[in-house]
Amino acid sequence: MIATLVGQYVVDQEIGRGAFGVVYLGHHQSNEQDRVAIKVLENNGQMEQQMAEPEILSRLEHPNIVRLREYFVHSNQLIIVLDYISGGDLKSALESGRVFSHDEVSELLRSMASALAFAHERNIVHRDIKMANIMLDDSDGQLRFILTDFGIGRVAEGVQDRPNTGGTYMFMAPEQFRGRPVPQSDLWAVGVVAYHMLTGKMPFHGDSLHELSHSILYSNPNAPSVAAGKQIDEKLDLLVAHLIEKSLNERVSSAKELLRLLGGTSGTLLGTGGSVFQALVRKKSVPSPAKSGMDSMIKRLSRQRKSALILAMLFGIAIALGSGVIHGIMKTLGIGLFYWSQTSRGPNAFRWWLGSCLVLGVTWFSFSVSTETKVEKENVAKTIAKTDSPFSAGKISNGVLAVLAWVSYPLFALAIASHRRTGRKLGNLSLLVENPITDPRYLDKMKLIVAERPNDLLFRIKYVEAMLSLGHLDDVIVECQLILEIDPYNFNANLLLANALIELGLFEDAATLCQEYLEVSGYCFEFQMLLERCKSQGAAK
Repeated sequence: MIATLVGQYVVDQEIGRGAFGVVYLGHHQSNEQDRVAIKVLENNGQMEQQMAEPEILSRLEHPNIVRLREYFVHSNQLIIVLDYISGGDLKSALESGRVFSHDEVSELLRSMASALAFAHERNIVHRDIKMANIMLDDSDGQLRFILTDFGIGRVAEGVQDRPNTGGTYMFMAPEQFRGRPVPQSDLWAVGVVAYHMLTGKMPFHGDSLHELSHSILYSNPNAPSVAAGKQIDEKLDLLVAHLIEKSLNERVSSAKELLRLLGGTSGTLLGTGGSVFQALVRKKSVPSPAKSGMDSMIKRLSRQRKSALILAMLFGIAIALGSGVIHGIMKTLGIGLFYWSQTSRGPNAFRWWLGSCLVLGVTWFSFSVSTETKVEKENVAKTIAKTDSPFSAGKISNGVLAVLAWVSYPLFALAIASHRRTGRKLGNLSLLVENPITDPRYLDKMKLIVAERPNDLLFRIKYVEAMLSLGHLDDVIVECQLILEIDPYNFNANLLLANALIELGLFEDAATLCQEYLEVSGYCFEFQMLLERCKSQGAAK
């Protein structure tokens, strides 16, 4: 039982209780209107560890992070005095049936991005963002979201030699589940919160911890608009979907980047750099009154892809007209092969490049020979017809076509690049719309995308995760082995392969794989833990 007076603060009533302590509403003894939240942590013999939260908060003065008034020890208990936020927490608001608009969800993302950008700049990772740790403040008539409870927050580490556990399972990113939380893990948790606000559902499910972890590690949820079955602003829809991307390379790269995306800063649909979705969400949303969300975005991309193909054909025709039909076709083919060489990797890239050199070389040689023959014929014609004018209609026409052909070369390449890039975006977006559990074509579509870009290891890992989530363990093993032929020490492929072998009960094979990876890496606790699991099942390694 806590005393009525704690330090300079009067305790009024209890407003919350958790596993580590109790939160009271109170006020400063000299000013009854100065209300505060008094957090009392029970002394569990780890006072030094409990001091981490106030020490972290003392470094984080930000409008979207709860403000620390002071902290001290009273009656052998740690007392943390914070600003009192009257609007309650987001969890209670959602449980009471409150519905948040798209603008309010965008404000949540903006507020959390701003708070996290400030914290991450100081190497502080929250690690436990969830609805209960986000407070609502509408005291000034405008809704604000405030991040609280840095109880398990930590200063970001460098190389880890042991798992760093802590957090709430439903909001844990895959890397945090494995014991490696990073700043992007906080963004994942924010994405889960926003997903629930938009859909009323959690993106990952499980009746047990094993099922939940399997869902988080391997399954790919639908976009919020598909899960909710209603219209959602397409920019918000896509952004939230990619906040919960399993791959750190495909997830929003940082809280600062999330702020830029929400602000709609410069960037175009076909811009270079960044991931596929970043170029899309930078493009300002233009919601249709009839329909908005993922479907309208897919339709728009389909139209752009068709337009790019039509433009490529027109520019190809212009090249052919300016160089003659035969030479024009050969030049167009050579440019196309060169483009394929630049967008492919491995042996295929070299083959395309060699083919483009061969085609363009033959074209240049034959064009040079035909040009010399043409000049000789024109000289003979001039000798015969002395009155031949250099400004004749035929020569002017040929000159215009030649200029048009040269201008069409780069435009042709850009149109082809646009067509291919848009096709990739369409493939990725369509996967957010389909449900892998109910749509048998889901894996088939992923397989086609893998065939189109076999050296895109990020997407191939996603393909393996989808197969693993659906229980296609034999296919997982085959695909992982194919990936390891390209990159023998790929961490994700080795880890997925080891897990698939364990799921099949092939503990000896899994132990051998883990041992080989550990010999190369020196130490990696993920593989060490799997190796110990295999040994507990009787593996000899």
